[in-house]
Amino acid sequence: MTLPEAARTQFGELVQFKAPTGFLSAVATAAHRDHTTVSEFLRRCAITRLREMGVQIQAVGRPHDAAREFS
Repeated sequence: MTLPEAARTQFGELVQFKAPTGFLSAVATAAHRDHTTVSEFLRRCAITRLREMGVQIQAVGRPHDAAREFS
């Protein structure tokens, strides 16, 4: 199912990373079972883990920028 352009959520950051062989296939399988896209599945997994760790998604600068403020 494809949503109309107006209904799609727009995200401003592109995230790329290397993964072990078979990772993308495993994620695609899991996303299919969850009836979602690979991107949405990975986004949900990452956001869930960040919340579990108490990390909020609201950073404006990079982590080392915040550390300098307290120096």
